[in-house]
Amino acid sequence: MVGLLVTASVLFRHLRLSFRAIWKHEAVLVSGSVRDVVRAVFLEYVRSNVIVLFGGLLLLVALVLVAVTQWLGGLLLHLPRIGDTAEWLLALPIPLMLVTLTFAVLFMSLPPVRLAWRHVWLAAVICGAAWTITAERLVLYGVFFGAGLGGYGAIGGILLVMLWLNLVSQLLFFGGELCKVVARHDTLGARP
Repeated sequence: MVGLLVTASVLFRHLRLSFRAIWKHEAVLVSGSVRDVVRAVFLEYVRSNVIVLFGGLLLLVALVLVAVTQWLGGLLLHLPRIGDTAEWLLALPIPLMLVTLTFAVLFMSLPPVRLAWRHVWLAAVICGAAWTITAERLVLYGVFFGAGLGGYGAIGGILLVMLWLNLVSQLLFFGGELCKVVARHDTLGARP
């Protein structure tokens, strides 16, 4: 567990450095006195660990919401003409909202500048919808092609997961760029 926390915090520190590059800010270690650099590096460690702990809390909330949704779907399954449709309609918005909220929090915390919610919501909704669609496509691949092909299905599944991770990282950086454009347009639009 400690190894996972350390690895995740390193990942988020590197993501913050990548977002610094997107926003064209200097790296933390480049400028300032030794005291300022040590303070900034310590704050980066703390911030990345807080992001990881918040992500774990969000995963726990997601687990509870999915369990409640399945319980409600099981209750509605016995009703005539509602059945599977009700469970599907209950199960779709919850992951979409949680993923969108996760992207919004990432877009608020990763850039080196403070952003308002109005700068983040468009990118979070687009990235959340794209994440949900690609995750559902990954599940469909597992249902239709994953079981019957033996070793080839496993290799294809690994390649598909790698492709999905590539797409997710591109979504994250696209969303960061979109947040930057919206924030700059908002600040330029506010000037007379």
